[in-house]
Amino acid sequence: QKNKCLEPQMVAKLMKDIINAVYFLHQMNPPIIHRDIKPENALLSENSVSKLTDFGWSNYINDENEQRNTFCGTPIYLAPEMIQGTGHDERVDIWCIGCLMFELLVGRPPFSGPNKEGLMYNILKNKITYPNTLDKDAKDLIQQILKTDPKQRISLQDIIKHSFFTKF
Repeated sequence: QKNKCLEPQMVAKLMKDIINAVYFLHQMNPPIIHRDIKPENALLSENSVSKLTDFGWSNYINDENEQRNTFCGTPIYLAPEMIQGTGHDERVDIWCIGCLMFELLVGRPPFSGPNKEGLMYNILKNKITYPNTLDKDAKDLIQQILKTDPKQRISLQDIIKHSFFTKF
């Protein structure tokens, strides 16, 4: 696309496919965490169905209280708990979904910085500049997803029920 972003209706369709794939992974026994959801790992089929690929950083959680500690993923999509090294679970995928949704709608990732340290600082401080042109429902949903505290992030089930998805 010329302006590097997609129309909200198309983003909703593509993101539903990704969210359903991630939900399926999280429902496995044991749950699987992808840990590297980004545009390069979402492929589009001929029928405009998005498929999640590249499970190189994926891992599983043996029980619901277990945390993973491996530092992995793509820097601009790293969740705060990954940066802090406090342990992470399936909610890192929810964070990545918010980053992906933002990038598809806006044409750039939500976080940037002059260097790696600046990028990490901006992620930890949740410094995001939302364009005025961003769909209001999309902005509301992204703000509910990109919560620094993983326990405050909206669930996958509630993401799909959000007005950004139900209006299309």
